Amino acid sequence: MGKLKIVTIFLMFNAIIAAKSLNVADISDSEYVISVEHSIHVNYGCQYPITYKFKLDNVLENIQVLKKSGKEEFWRAMTKKNGQEFYNGIELFRIDTSAKVAYVSASFPENSDSLFVKFQDGKGNPINTNYRGITKYYDNRKAVVTASIDDCAPWFNPQFINCVEKFQKHKIWITMGIITESCDNKGTWGALQTLLDSGYTEACAHSQTHPHAPYGNNLEYEISGCKNAILENLDLPDMFSRNDKEYVYSWISPHGEHNQRIDSLLAEEKFLINRLYTSGYYGISEWDNEKQIFNPVNMSIEMGNTSWESSATTRIQKLNSCFDYAYKNKGVYHFMLHPQSVDWNKDYAPDHLEYISQRKDVWYVSMGHMYLYKLLSDHKYNQVATTEINKSDYVKTDKFKLYPNYPNPFNNSTVLEFQIKKPQQIEMSFYNIKGQLVDKIVRSYSMSGRHKIHWNASDLPSGIYIYKLESGNKTISRKLLLQK
Repeated sequence: MGKLKIVTIFLMFNAIIAAKSLNVADISDSEYVISVEHSIHVNYGCQYPITYKFKLDNVLENIQVLKKSGKEEFWRAMTKKNGQEFYNGIELFRIDTSAKVAYVSASFPENSDSLFVKFQDGKGNPINTNYRGITKYYDNRKAVVTASIDDCAPWFNPQFINCVEKFQKHKIWITMGIITESCDNKGTWGALQTLLDSGYTEACAHSQTHPHAPYGNNLEYEISGCKNAILENLDLPDMFSRNDKEYVYSWISPHGEHNQRIDSLLAEEKFLINRLYTSGYYGISEWDNEKQIFNPVNMSIEMGNTSWESSATTRIQKLNSCFDYAYKNKGVYHFMLHPQSVDWNKDYAPDHLEYISQRKDVWYVSMGHMYLYKLLSDHKYNQVATTEINKSDYVKTDKFKLYPNYPNPFNNSTVLEFQIKKPQQIEMSFYNIKGQLVDKIVRSYSMSGRHKIHWNASDLPSGIYIYKLESGNKTISRKLLLQK
């Protein structure tokens, strides 16, 4: 019987590359496994669909895209859209026939860090594709509209509810900044729950008492207390939850004031973004790898008539031109308002919502989900080995094949696949970065073909490991990353 023997290996890595939060590897020319770093999945839920771009060799009328949550699960056909319908934040695939590109928007399963995607025709035959990355915006949209409203508090309940309902009517997502300390009064929590249940709304923390910075000894009360009050009193929508855990992604700084202590606690509480109050911003801020939160962000413009902010406006021409600027430059139109400052009996507010709403090439999204998408699409999270693999990365010999493990990075266990051309015994050994043997698996196979081994590394520390197969004078080795 032939034997695959594994020998000790010590690999020196010349550089450690900052990896993306996601790992996309192809199992074949038509099937892919997409994995999210485990701690990100736990800390942020990751239930919003991310759009992946695939190049097609040929465009067929009966293309199907299927998805499943685990290697042993059943495939499920995804919904196909043609781009002529109005939709946002749903799982789907869309084919751009002129560019020979498929856009696949999918979210991660609640109980798995990986999802599987494959392409086939109507008869089940595989369709060759090449992975080309993640689109900047959901479904490859041209621009973004997101909105936020400050000062959700009992004393503004009627105005607040009226404002949010106007946005919901136009299917524009709005992030609701909640001042929590007095929300038990006048049925505020119940009113907020009704708004959340009606859709197009995000629950956002806006402090307990709306103080000026710094918060002194009340720092944790204002930030942690506000977040906990939201989680305890509201049932958040599915996209803001995973299993039994719910997520508050966004913080709006009272008076637009913040400092390093505030930002540090926001990061510790796993907020993604802190919205300030200066106007004229049309982008998405970048991740601060040291603080572990996105840099504080400003808004584009405030709609309304306020006595405390000179840039707030009721001029419809100015409001519309700000949106036009974001749209033309493929940016983010982030406008905000205070409920007490908008007069809906005047034309500027309803006319502006009508002007910017229900455009099929615009992504309408909550502030929190916009930054969750950014986190998963191009954020450099930790210093680890590169995780993006395409089909040219497969190692092949005329005797056997060794495929990339999945998921990678992984937490505790991963799957190793290989192919043999005749019955034989194999040994698979694992080494740490110092070349020290940490584990070995020996198995005999009575059939040729493709096989897999589940490797459990729960007793090993996080780090880079090497696994290697050898047959005669040919060897194959790969690296994998354990992250706990």
